Amino acid sequence: MRYFTDACLSKQSVYFCHSFVAGSIADCVSHFLLVIYEHTSLSLATMRRNVSSASLQLHDRHKHKHTLRDAKGRRKSAPPIVLEDVPSVVARRIVCPWSYSEEWRIERAGTVPGTLRGPSSVCCVKDGGVAVCEEKNSRVQIFDRDGLPEVVIDKETDKKFRYPGGVCSGMGGALLLVTNGTEVCFYNTKGKFLEHIVVNDKSHGSLKAVDMMEKHERIVVSSTGNKPEVHVRDMKGKNVHTLKGNFLQPNYVSTDARRGLTAVSDCEMGTVQLFDFNGKRCGILGKDGPGLTWPTGIAFNERGNLLVVDQGEHAVSEYATDGRYIHDVLTSQDGLKNPLDVAVDSSGRLCVCSQWFDFHKSKYCLQVFDPNSGRSLWGNAAATRA
Repeated sequence: MRYFTDACLSKQSVYFCHSFVAGSIADCVSHFLLVIYEHTSLSLATMRRNVSSASLQLHDRHKHKHTLRDAKGRRKSAPPIVLEDVPSVVARRIVCPWSYSEEWRIERAGTVPGTLRGPSSVCCVKDGGVAVCEEKNSRVQIFDRDGLPEVVIDKETDKKFRYPGGVCSGMGGALLLVTNGTEVCFYNTKGKFLEHIVVNDKSHGSLKAVDMMEKHERIVVSSTGNKPEVHVRDMKGKNVHTLKGNFLQPNYVSTDARRGLTAVSDCEMGTVQLFDFNGKRCGILGKDGPGLTWPTGIAFNERGNLLVVDQGEHAVSEYATDGRYIHDVLTSQDGLKNPLDVAVDSSGRLCVCSQWFDFHKSKYCLQVFDPNSGRSLWGNAAATRA
């Protein structure tokens, strides 16, 4: 039997039209073919919650249509459908009050130094440099402030180097790098191997991300796979505690040593969870404002707020640690396309790595943005940020 669904939410002027689907009403609602946005911008996360709520209620109505009966055995009509979780005011995205200008970018694909293949993680190093981890090239490249390749860490420079994962900066300007899915290796900015710490075994899945609290000499690592968890380790690899949260795909972590905070991004759950120094969850980002659709890379900036890469919105947004949405720092208008990770240095420069598919061809990009040379929408940029 074919159904035609024409549901209208008048408060948001969002119309679901022309859905011809074989099956029950629940299947019909879950297979919308066209969504038209009129006058307002409803985020994908809110749309997903609204559609899910409507689908569940229509499913319950269809299921109980033939089961609800009165005392005499006669069928009772199903209760009316009321769409829940629909906010009365749709939150709009806010533009950053000062603009960022792109200093340089690298988007040439290849294997030679200065090209990219599969950039997945990025961090800032001393003297304005940038380190990017390339999974497909199985290496880490370090670029100088002007975007020129300086150091390459791969199998040729270190025979034990293999399967790189997340990368971050540590004490004394050292680089921490997840390798082989089980250990964290330390390198200096010249690419020389210093030491390694075994922090995980394969029974707990594969290590994915790493960050360091220099002040407390602690390492935060996340593991994905059979048992997704986030652990806090000491410098010898001993487990201090495990973060008390629910995870499905914790691909990125970031720490704020000054306040002892740890942020974990989970793209499958669509959330960024905050934890205190003892590993207890103290907040969830994305409930306020336009919401998060597919959060990936995260980084604490110089103001103590959290930058979150929303891959589904092609944007980098800024959130307060209390979960409050502040504004979008970078969007597709700034040249972002499918961003994965973000890093910020002490001067406020942003580094973003991206990868996407275009006509069955992989595209990669590494961009560096400077907030100081951009024109402020409110006058002097430095005075606005202070």
